[in-house]
Amino acid sequence: MNPPSQLDAAANELPPMSPGISGAGDTWWSRNWVRVLVVGSCGAVVLFFGGIVFIVVGAFGMMRSSGACQEAVARAAATPAVVQALGSPIEIGWFVTGTLDPGQSADITIPVTGPRGRARIHVVASKATGTWAFSTLTVTLRATGEQIFLVEKARTLDAAVRPTDPD
Repeated sequence: MNPPSQLDAAANELPPMSPGISGAGDTWWSRNWVRVLVVGSCGAVVLFFGGIVFIVVGAFGMMRSSGACQEAVARAAATPAVVQALGSPIEIGWFVTGTLDPGQSADITIPVTGPRGRARIHVVASKATGTWAFSTLTVTLRATGEQIFLVEKARTLDAAVRPTDPD
């Protein structure tokens, strides 16, 4: 049996430190590396998706504010049949889709809304000598599917080259 003085000393001794339990000699990095890893990973994910959202919103905003889009909506808002179907004012939706070469050409679809309904405006246009020339400008009403043509359809090639009758 051990003398009482040795038992008291053994009871007051601390067990050796286990890995992962902070002690007086641990550094800040050894105590916090997991937190740094989690916060850093979450930050990277947020920055990545935030960048994607920034690019998408920027692209939609660029198409939405383009001259072709603005002029197409202005022409639609000035057309009595469109105003009768959608009401006034006509506002541009956010998700303008298609292709746009700023200042050169546009093939876009513009969602629009009015007090009485929704529609999509399909635009095919090119810019020559500072003005947009529309080859297609069609409003398709969402409720009925009815199409309102704002630009006369070009004559077909056959009609354009067909010789006139001499009689």
